[in-house]
Amino acid sequence: MRASAKVDFFISYASPDLSWAEWIAWQLEHGGYTTLFQAWDFRPGQNFPLAMQNAAINADRTLAVISPAFFSSAYASTEWAAAFTEDPDGTAGKYVPVRVRECLPPGLHRGIIYIDLVGLDESGARTKLYRGVRAGRAVPQQSPGFPGGVAVARSGAPGFPGDAPPIWNVPVATRTFQGRAQALEGLTRCLKSDGRVAVTQAYAIHGLGGVGKTQLAARWAHEHRADYDVVWWIRAEQESTRLVDYAALGLRLDLAEANSHDQSWLINATKDWLERSSRWLLIFDNAPDSQTIASLLPAGEGGHVLITSRAHANWRALGAAPLQLEVWERQESIDFLARSTGSEDLLAAEEIADLLGDLPLALAQAAAYTNEQAIELSTYLRRLNVGGLKLMAKGQPLDYQHTVATTWDLAFEKVSDHPAGAGLLSVCAYFSPERIPRELLTQQGALPHELPVGKDREQLVEDAVQSLLSYALLTPAAGETLDMHRLVQQVMRERAQTTDLERLYARQAVCILAEAFPQRSWEHQHWSLCSRLLPHAQAVVGHAQALEVEPRTTAALLLSVASFFSSRGDYVKARNLDQQALEIYEAVFGPDDLRVAKALNNLGNVLQILGDSTGALAAFRRSLSIKEQIYGPTHTEVASTLNNLGNGLLQAGELDGARSIQERALQINETAYGPDHPEVAKVLGNLGAVLQDLDDFAGSRSILERALAIEENAYGSNHPEVARTMGNLGLCLRAIDLPLARSTQERVLAIEEGLYGPDHPEVARTLGNLATCQMNLGDQGSACLALERALTIFREAYGPNHPDTLRAVGMLEKLEGHDRRLDP
Repeated sequence: MRASAKVDFFISYASPDLSWAEWIAWQLEHGGYTTLFQAWDFRPGQNFPLAMQNAAINADRTLAVISPAFFSSAYASTEWAAAFTEDPDGTAGKYVPVRVRECLPPGLHRGIIYIDLVGLDESGARTKLYRGVRAGRAVPQQSPGFPGGVAVARSGAPGFPGDAPPIWNVPVATRTFQGRAQALEGLTRCLKSDGRVAVTQAYAIHGLGGVGKTQLAARWAHEHRADYDVVWWIRAEQESTRLVDYAALGLRLDLAEANSHDQSWLINATKDWLERSSRWLLIFDNAPDSQTIASLLPAGEGGHVLITSRAHANWRALGAAPLQLEVWERQESIDFLARSTGSEDLLAAEEIADLLGDLPLALAQAAAYTNEQAIELSTYLRRLNVGGLKLMAKGQPLDYQHTVATTWDLAFEKVSDHPAGAGLLSVCAYFSPERIPRELLTQQGALPHELPVGKDREQLVEDAVQSLLSYALLTPAAGETLDMHRLVQQVMRERAQTTDLERLYARQAVCILAEAFPQRSWEHQHWSLCSRLLPHAQAVVGHAQALEVEPRTTAALLLSVASFFSSRGDYVKARNLDQQALEIYEAVFGPDDLRVAKALNNLGNVLQILGDSTGALAAFRRSLSIKEQIYGPTHTEVASTLNNLGNGLLQAGELDGARSIQERALQINETAYGPDHPEVAKVLGNLGAVLQDLDDFAGSRSILERALAIEENAYGSNHPEVARTMGNLGLCLRAIDLPLARSTQERVLAIEEGLYGPDHPEVARTLGNLATCQMNLGDQGSACLALERALTIFREAYGPNHPDTLRAVGMLEKLEGHDRRLDP
């Protein structure tokens, strides 16, 4: 680049607009102007930032090629800002924006008049450009020829970006295309990278049918058509069309000679031409997998290949960078529906987008149907809720020949031929659509019973999953999980409904989750697994209840999920699930079954935490009656419920009754387990709390220290049961040794924060206990901070009227000098 020569224009552009920038620079040069243009003037070895700085200094004016890509480019923003700063009011014409793609200029650009080339033909664009800008250097006088091979006729100047190349057969219109800016930019970066060393540069777009792979490839080809002399579309799904389309390119290139009827010869000749030529783009649309097109990919570096496929295949083996195209972002879906229908009902648009899972094809159908029927989006929403996927067979989107109903038919037919694939897909339809753990699919209940067991079965599952991935009916997700689009799930459920198999698949799904979900879900070591399985457990329970299948298994799963919610402090959800399980057990087994007693026991515990002492005592007493009737008065199951009942009586203020009940439970457990068992410690901890309320602090301390020693020996020092007993001991020590009580509560707080995180109700309770010690020791500031934190947690977990919330408010009000507003 000339370091000091002054020129008329510095051409500023974003890389996706290179073809436009080159065309504009060429027109200016041949119109008598001089330019600085990166593609022509910046040479290898130059300091790029310095070259950019010199360009801005040495150019009289900056011409900006504006488009959506320009306004998102950091370099382009720096360039136009420098020009704008030099001439802020525009009187000197230092900054000349030229719009080449549809966009609404943002910010300061809205007040600047630009040269608009959008929608013009080449002659009109050239005329408007010259009028707009009116107020030696080795630039080639003719377009450079091909380095080798057969050249395709082209005019001397760079191609006008609005024109198709001489050889072009892209059959897909993109008039209604929107969004996908990141994906388009990613394609450009990959295919236009100068530094890449590869066989033919390639990019593979894969994903679910209807997600917009074909439209994206066609749009990119349309936007970059001026960069190529040959753009050729190959229908790659079937071998017959794949070979016919490839050979047709040879005919179009006049390669046939005397062998025009020999397809194999023509294909080889076409591939040889591509390997010796440049400025070509091949698009393999809907390739089944990487192997089927590998032999057709040219070697060399002169052209580009773009592949679309549903398959999650080894595209990198072809030298192709893979891009998994996802559904639209929610706002893209809403914007599309609003723009396509002219509707301002954004709430209806959002609900439709949610029901259709943001799938572009489904949303295009929704818009087409709404427009065809001349109805509102709210009306379409009502029909969608009533008609479900039957509506998806209607509404032909512009620029797309298929509907959701037809797009997936072939994939479903192919999968149905696999002995395990169809069954797995059908079961997955009853899970939550996102993050389905692969291990769920290897369980015994995931496949039909007639299929083999052991290693053969595991291999069958792997083969089935691979088959489903190859058709993008499942897609890989993070952490060895799989996603299944909700519309695919709905299609599978409706197919099962028509074949009377939906109850079978729903039964399999709930049994799989009941087996996988930890039965001791309240134990913190299981929380990670419970969290991963939770959305799937909730989904299968909903389907099982709606179809009235497998009630016993459903109720057991409900209790496990409820225990997990309870352990994490979400007691309202736990209560609701426990009540559901109780109702199922009562309906199936009658009112006096042991499973009913278990559900009552769990429900009583949650009701007690939520402050419903009356409901909790009623549940415990009914559970106790059932167990005593079945087991007799001295069984450990009876002791377990006696322990809970004693806690309920303590909370209700019935101290003598609570002591009597806990002593009876202790006697049963000591007889059954011996004096040093954790179940004995559990009762000792509760009995110690009763003795404390009876002002027997010495007796309480002795019992609690005995319980703590048993639990630390059994569980270690950082276990929930250890924290619970230690917390009770800290309460007792307030009447005996206040500094020791405070340090004990601080240790409990550290254990619980490590186990539960900082915002759990158990943490809040300990904060309240610690605050009491701090107040009594005169540390009002620390007590206030602890209580405010506890109050925040209680309000979030329970609301403003729970006893724990009100207790925290009352304690804060008692603190001297605390004048903040405390009303819930």
